[in-house]
Amino acid sequence: MYSELIVMVRSGKEDIDEARHFIEVNHGGELFGLIDMVLIDRDTTGKITYQMRWKEGDYPFNSHGRLASTFAEVIFDNSRAEERRQLVEAGLDPFFLRKVSEAFNPDSLAYLIHIPRESLLDSRRFLEILEAQQGDLYHTTFRSQVEEVLLRQTG
Repeated sequence: MYSELIVMVRSGKEDIDEARHFIEVNHGGELFGLIDMVLIDRDTTGKITYQMRWKEGDYPFNSHGRLASTFAEVIFDNSRAEERRQLVEAGLDPFFLRKVSEAFNPDSLAYLIHIPRESLLDSRRFLEILEAQQGDLYHTTFRSQVEEVLLRQTG
């Protein structure tokens, strides 16, 4: 089985809480036990802020929440190019990374969603719902080796 990453990039200033609210309303809040989401905001100066959609206590026996936040930081932080290269070597799609990076300009908002391979979520349905939003949608799948490399990077 494969884990999945979905990234939606939206240009223009939008309240991060509105983006979170849209997803929660359209999913009845039910999916957040199955996925991990990070909201990423890049202001007009290029400064990036991350808001995690999980709490430390939500994952007492696994590292899913930590994976979502680390994926976001490695993908969107330009100073972590070496770590991105290691993920590509482990099997993460370089085309996916390039397209996401090109789309995430100053004054934009993105949300990164990590769907673990153990999840029972039908990601096709989830993607259909996201496609109804304005923004650029990116999706990739990958084997567990990518997550293993990411966990080693974080110690």
